[in-house]
Amino acid sequence: MKSSARKFAVWTAVCALLAALLAPAVANAQHAAMEMFACNYLDGKNQEDLLGVAKEWDQWADKHFSAPYNAYVMTPLFANFDEHPDVIWLGVSDSPATMGKVNDEWLSKGKQQQANFDGVLSCGMHALLGAWRVRAYDKLGQSAYLQVQSCERKPGVSWAQIAKADADFAEWMTAHEIPGGFYRWSVGPGAPKDSTADFYSVWMTESLEQRGQGVEKFNAVETVPQDIYRIYGDDNLYDCDKPRVWYGQPVGGKSS
Repeated sequence: MKSSARKFAVWTAVCALLAALLAPAVANAQHAAMEMFACNYLDGKNQEDLLGVAKEWDQWADKHFSAPYNAYVMTPLFANFDEHPDVIWLGVSDSPATMGKVNDEWLSKGKQQQANFDGVLSCGMHALLGAWRVRAYDKLGQSAYLQVQSCERKPGVSWAQIAKADADFAEWMTAHEIPGGFYRWSVGPGAPKDSTADFYSVWMTESLEQRGQGVEKFNAVETVPQDIYRIYGDDNLYDCDKPRVWYGQPVGGKSS
């Protein structure tokens, strides 16, 4: 078995995915509630085994969950693999209350399904998060590629300042035809105690080609330095680390 002590310290890569994958059930919501499990495969197990368990779970969830909940399997593509789990299971609901309701139902009814997952995965983290939309992604609920960064606010910077700047940046993306959606999220129970991130930033595209096109369009804008200064200020409003890219695959759940 791979060591369950493998580092989960890169919280950004673990959580960042959650903010972006808003399922169809919450497509029109400004905010969403999420949970994530960061896991490694047991010896001899792989994604094919997990997807087999997920297929059975999908049928079970449709019958036993009474509130919207959609799940995704996340795989790291461009990352330091020694610092990341093999896979992330994440679930999205439309509010903290409905997420809590689904968890209550899972704890009371899902023991056999949990045993099926335990036969494939060893999970080192379970956390709750909240997400909000800055710029909507037009293919919610489908497979997607997510570029993730962990960010810390500069001293004295308010959330209102960041929200206003993000809204201006979303308009800038549209004006310059930068593809994809743009999301933020907050960290809730289950996050590492030593995490210093204030929030996480996610850019989501439908393919790696589309992501590359976005990079090219961004670099082609001659006024980028002046535009970013105008939107975020001289010293920026926050600092972010280097990005990583993950692939998210929907595996079902309860749509309504």
